[in-house]
Amino acid sequence: MKNNIVVISVPFARIGRYSLSKLVLSILRERGDVVIVSPWSHKVKFRENFHGDNTFFIKWESIKISKFKQKILVVSELMRLLGYLRRFKNQGLMWFFRNHFSVFTEDGQDSRLGLFKSIAHFILSVLGRRRSSWKTVERLSGLEWYQFPELIKLVAAYADVTLIQSASWGMQDKALAKLSSMEGWRNVLLPYSTDQLHCNGYLFNDYHAVCVQGDLELDRAKNFHLIPEQSIYRLGSIWFRHLAQLNTIINDIQSDKCNSRVIFYAGMGSLYFARKSEFAGLDALIQFVIDSDEKFQLIYRPVFCDEEDRNYIENKYGALEGLEIQWPQASVIGIHDPLTINQEQSLLEYTRDIKGCDLLVMSLNSTICMDIAFLEKCGIISNMIDLDGRLERRLHSIAVRVCPAGMDVNTTDSLIESVKYFLDNPEKGEKTSAEMLSKWDYPEADFRSILVSAVYGA
Repeated sequence: MKNNIVVISVPFARIGRYSLSKLVLSILRERGDVVIVSPWSHKVKFRENFHGDNTFFIKWESIKISKFKQKILVVSELMRLLGYLRRFKNQGLMWFFRNHFSVFTEDGQDSRLGLFKSIAHFILSVLGRRRSSWKTVERLSGLEWYQFPELIKLVAAYADVTLIQSASWGMQDKALAKLSSMEGWRNVLLPYSTDQLHCNGYLFNDYHAVCVQGDLELDRAKNFHLIPEQSIYRLGSIWFRHLAQLNTIINDIQSDKCNSRVIFYAGMGSLYFARKSEFAGLDALIQFVIDSDEKFQLIYRPVFCDEEDRNYIENKYGALEGLEIQWPQASVIGIHDPLTINQEQSLLEYTRDIKGCDLLVMSLNSTICMDIAFLEKCGIISNMIDLDGRLERRLHSIAVRVCPAGMDVNTTDSLIESVKYFLDNPEKGEKTSAEMLSKWDYPEADFRSILVSAVYGA
């Protein structure tokens, strides 16, 4: 019998740069075999992206079950999430709990859930406060929804099986978590974002190992999820280790950034931030650059929802001299996009795109700020201009942000004042970037040995 195999769950694209990075796969392949479970595992391009020695691919497909049992699973998931949000609403999750009862819209004129749904969700949030209550309901759905004969047959030849999950939501990870528990596999949570330990509900499993990226996740693991100390591994950020490797490659092959200072403006999806608020900030920055005696390069990186949205932005700003529009890569922001692109090349392009940034302004709050803080240690400003009132209606004043900017602004005047402040005082930007990163990473951790211990229990 072979020694060990690691099952890596990859239900959506963004996880690829974490659990399927060359860094992680190389460490796992040195120790044994790997099987990647994903909706795209049958795709030739996907396999080309992540092929290697000792590596298998199995396609994930949800098992068809009756509508009644589907509804039972939906109820159990609502209890898992809403019970958790209710239990910790006064410890930083009130924004998530309150807004669960709203339906966000692109125009910001949000609606409330219907009366019946609101009452049902309220009751489920009360019933779900107890950690195991959702599992009790889940048992009513039977056994077939998490059966995976192809995977079970493959791993039967191994003495030790470990499941790595990076997300704490979605049907694929729900089913694999249940299967691993029933089969007695070792379970490891390798979060792709802080949301997984912060606001996505009670964890699917009683994990043997939870790998935290920094002190923020450590706090949630201990105090929200009650993970015992011996099961917490202070791994640090997988993505930052990968980003450092990509940065080294970029430094070796390019040095063609312009001599002018770079102001980077990162957009947000229109479901969460009003386009007119985003454009107000951008227009103010454009005017600042025009009026300035110093030469600046202004880069706008919008998040578009569809091709019509992209064309609108391109038509509005694409012809402006001195403004570069930079479209984001699917490997960075994609959820539903299939991982059939060349991931490493895409991430190299992303790293090259954001390098050389002297100041970041972002609409609302985006994790791109952590990447730029890591690479450039510059000033970071959050545009909180609320021209349509949606931020006030959505209670953003009570939101606890996991990656807060160095400064928040709510008018174009305060935006430009903050821009001048950070450009004139780069040491202030370096300080605030360091403060942001301190909660997100353990840069001195022995990444390789800690990952091996977490995955294999060594």
